[in-house]
Amino acid sequence: MSAAAPPRTAVSDPAEALIGSTRSIPIDFDAGPIVGPHRVILRALRWFPDVWGGRSGRGEYLDLSYSFQPPLTEEERSTDFPRNVWTLTVTDDVGTDYDSSTGGLGASGGDREIHPAPPTGAETLTLSIGTPPLGWDGEPRPSQVVEELMVDLRTGKVSPSEHADGLP
Repeated sequence: MSAAAPPRTAVSDPAEALIGSTRSIPIDFDAGPIVGPHRVILRALRWFPDVWGGRSGRGEYLDLSYSFQPPLTEEERSTDFPRNVWTLTVTDDVGTDYDSSTGGLGASGGDREIHPAPPTGAETLTLSIGTPPLGWDGEPRPSQVVEELMVDLRTGKVSPSEHADGLP
């Protein structure tokens, strides 16, 4: 199981703060080298108003920021794009249906949008992180969950799931 990410810019640092966020939970968790030799570091989970109106239905969505260590090279970023997109499945304790299929990707990392934001009654959010469905060698392969994080929505505490052991 991976441990906390090495020290870097704090998520509370104004340079990393995203304007318009209504709530933020620092994650800073190293999910390991799941995009070829690149480690995926989950940075923060932030709530944003859904200004476009239709996607979330509840008026808010979540943004999960992450970074690559080391960053992707320009060649890695621009070729075989699908091999750089790790999988994310989101669940909660009240059975909300989440969509985490959109976001942004750059050489140093990106973000994943999670629609909708959890409902008021949800207390725990589970983030299941998996390998890309296209291997670093370019061959398709089933994604495997390598880590699960439990986010206590009441306290902001983040901890690895008891079931996440890096094995399929």
